[in-house]
Amino acid sequence: MKRKIIKQGNGAYVLTLPIDWIRTNNLQAGDTLTASQRDNALVLRHDGGKTDKVVEIKINTPNLNLIKHRILSAYLSGATEVNLYTNFTELQDRNKRKVDINQFVRGYANSLHSFSVVEQKDNYFKIIEVSASSNNGFDSMLQQAFNSLLLMGEQSLSALKEGNIKEIEDLNFKYKDVKRFTNYCIRLLNKLEYKDYKKTANIYAVVNYIEKIADTYRHIAKHFRKNPDNDIIRMYNGVNAMVRLNISIYNKFDDTKLEEYFMIRDKVYLDVYKSNKNKDKALLENIEYLRWLSTHLMKELMVVQ
Repeated sequence: MKRKIIKQGNGAYVLTLPIDWIRTNNLQAGDTLTASQRDNALVLRHDGGKTDKVVEIKINTPNLNLIKHRILSAYLSGATEVNLYTNFTELQDRNKRKVDINQFVRGYANSLHSFSVVEQKDNYFKIIEVSASSNNGFDSMLQQAFNSLLLMGEQSLSALKEGNIKEIEDLNFKYKDVKRFTNYCIRLLNKLEYKDYKKTANIYAVVNYIEKIADTYRHIAKHFRKNPDNDIIRMYNGVNAMVRLNISIYNKFDDTKLEEYFMIRDKVYLDVYKSNKNKDKALLENIEYLRWLSTHLMKELMVVQ
């Protein structure tokens, strides 16, 4: 539907709003709208006068993972305050071990970037956003996720060749770093959208693939350590080179690097499917999965660029 711009005195311009939109959003004269510019588009949003999202959570079963994922889902949705109510003082993990609820909730909430428990009494926890979210921080967080991913690739390769237990244990911390960064990226996307709104869905996919690559690196290091087969190492080096080029393309699009990427990708593909059947089939499947993830990550990065 088209609307004419009406000029008023003192250089002011007025635009009438569609009555159906007014009715759908229960708007009245005097209500406040938020206007934001997206390229040549002007977006109007009505938030009912509220800018903060408060989530109420009531848990009646002492399942540790249930509480963890309820807090996480509220965080990812962009909540600025979470009020958690329980009727128990101990949690049970998946192995039926007892865990102190106060220690767990505080520790988990504080592991989420910008979240913290600020009030606790009896069976109640108040968790709030302690620093304001801003789209300006998205690129920085995504870059840190990429940097941690690079380190995970190198350390998982080292674990594959040498089986260094300390490096394998450190990979779990690196994975938590990646998750912390990617969770915050999802939170920002849900709360504020991406700076180029038309590419928001692609950026969601980018963040998701980063997390899956990190998880696969961790899985390989944990279950296939010390496998110094030269063919396997060559394929793994190829996959790591693909991930490095993923990051390079994200930072700056380059046709030459893109050509190099697909040459490496095709070689890894052929190496995996032509490899000796006596090799560890499960490990080859994981290497192929890394190749697949990196390829789909690159597709999304090409769209974003």
